[in-house]
Amino acid sequence: MSVEIVLAGIVIAFLAAACYAVTGFGFALVMTPLLTLAWEVKPAVATSVVLSTAALVPLLVEARAHVPLSRASFLVLGSFAGIPLGVAILEALDAAALQVVVASTVIAASLLSTSRRR
Repeated sequence: MSVEIVLAGIVIAFLAAACYAVTGFGFALVMTPLLTLAWEVKPAVATSVVLSTAALVPLLVEARAHVPLSRASFLVLGSFAGIPLGVAILEALDAAALQVVVASTVIAASLLSTSRRR
């Protein structure tokens, strides 16, 4: 991987983190499509998942005193159940199909976030 490609990834991650800091959501929504422009789609998706999870660690530390463990345990168990499925899908799909899945997910999430009543 060239220095320019790595720098593009760093700039995109910074932009996604800035959007997340301003809005409170959207790290992966910003990072994944932009990163697929600079990188291949599979490493872009994997990197986006890892970095978006890491970005949530400070929130987890802050919120742990306010959320009952019994409620959070269902979310954690659900995520552990979804990890093997996500990895299997990532491995099974070719790059073109994965790009369609990423684009569809970003469009659907964007539409849902803009159409939500306040």
